[in-house]
Amino acid sequence: MGLLNQLPSKAEAAEQVRLPPAACAGMTAPGEDGNSVDDENHAAIRLDLPTPDSEVAVDEQGKIDVKGVLHKQAQMVDVSIGKLVTTDFTLGPPPDGVSRWASSWKTRLRPPQLGKNLVCVRAKRDPKRSARILRSFTIVDRIAPSNVSGLAVGDITPTTARASWGEATDNYGLAGYEVRVDGGDPIRTNVGTRSYTLTGLSPDADHTVSVVAVDLAGNKSAVPAKTIFHTKELPPEPDPNAELKFDVQEGGAVARWQPDPNGDFTYRAFLDGRLYDEFSMKDYCQDAEGKPADPCTADDVIKYTIEPLESSTPHSVRIDAMREDGTKWRDFSRDFTTKAVDPAIPAEVTQKATSEASQCAAQGGDFYIEQSLRAGITVPGGSVEVFPGCFKAANASCIEKYMPPDKDEKLDCSDDVTHFLHDLASPGGGPVLSSLSGGPTGEVQPLFDPGTLVQPVVWCEQNAPTCTGPRRVPGSSGLIM
Repeated sequence: MGLLNQLPSKAEAAEQVRLPPAACAGMTAPGEDGNSVDDENHAAIRLDLPTPDSEVAVDEQGKIDVKGVLHKQAQMVDVSIGKLVTTDFTLGPPPDGVSRWASSWKTRLRPPQLGKNLVCVRAKRDPKRSARILRSFTIVDRIAPSNVSGLAVGDITPTTARASWGEATDNYGLAGYEVRVDGGDPIRTNVGTRSYTLTGLSPDADHTVSVVAVDLAGNKSAVPAKTIFHTKELPPEPDPNAELKFDVQEGGAVARWQPDPNGDFTYRAFLDGRLYDEFSMKDYCQDAEGKPADPCTADDVIKYTIEPLESSTPHSVRIDAMREDGTKWRDFSRDFTTKAVDPAIPAEVTQKATSEASQCAAQGGDFYIEQSLRAGITVPGGSVEVFPGCFKAANASCIEKYMPPDKDEKLDCSDDVTHFLHDLASPGGGPVLSSLSGGPTGEVQPLFDPGTLVQPVVWCEQNAPTCTGPRRVPGSSGLIM
């Protein structure tokens, strides 16, 4: 989701506290009211986590142990961290130093996100008596992901190559991979991308590429995967006196040569050693003004287009000139390399944005704002910054039920995120939902629009006069995608 926002400072973000889990709704977060947090434990239940706001590290399985002491006349209800709720407990004898009126309890779970969290523990003595504990703590991951294996380099040209590697593992979750070429700045890919095209390389030279895995906490593989490869030589400069010339493009080339009416009748074009086409001399003969020439004379030129071809790819072309009786009387050949494609958006920028958006989702964020768009529009009130650009809304429970949209699913939703999307929409429209959306006034601004092949997805309010695109359900207040 590309949206606009002015980020709060790091100091302001550090002071923000997540909302208590639903099970502890109404409780004051630790320290918010200025009161001491030393009396959080209840007579019926105790939570044995470190002191409030301390760090708890996930283990090799990406999990943490939450434990405490329970009065023998009480029963455990549940433990919740954010949206994660568990009722799976192990009860045992009381720990040392605790009287026999109590028993120990323990549960093991994978926290839904790293960073600051609130844990809520509930127990009950009887239907009318319950106990709740709300504790603030920070979940960290100090275990690095595994080393990357299987690094290989292929599709080598004078200035490009493609690196690929195997999947790494992590105890909590990968964010992506970092690629370095010749010790330069790291290029981040997302967790699902295990290949990268290296560009701008020096021809006929040794190059080093290295890859490390990066997890959601920012830990990196201990030992980078490395390999050395050698780029190809640049093709020789064109011979201005050569019989065969090329106008090279990204996806093909236009071959040019002078006809010889004394012997040329038809031509056979060979591409990379294989017969590509056969045509008569007059089919592609042009005069000095670029108009078809018939008859074709020695002052004209044959212009023959070879396409489609892959970009940055070397090719060899041979032209056989054939007499009218079908015998060959002359031939000429030459090599060329198609031009490289310059992406509209650099791959490293796209990969990094995708990776950070994936990391945002993995850490419980509700929406991610690309760095280039973080200005001008305020995020919903009560939103909490997980990390720069990633936010958790105060209320996104309704819209989450419809994410991602499923075909003709009816939408009847209203929460903080829905209101936020409505604010970004153009007048008369509904909430804009598209990675191509943006603009300070809410208009849809595609990053790349190849005509009518790509259309942004827009939700529209029912009966809005400017609504076009989505269908309405007859007799319903909802909308369908």
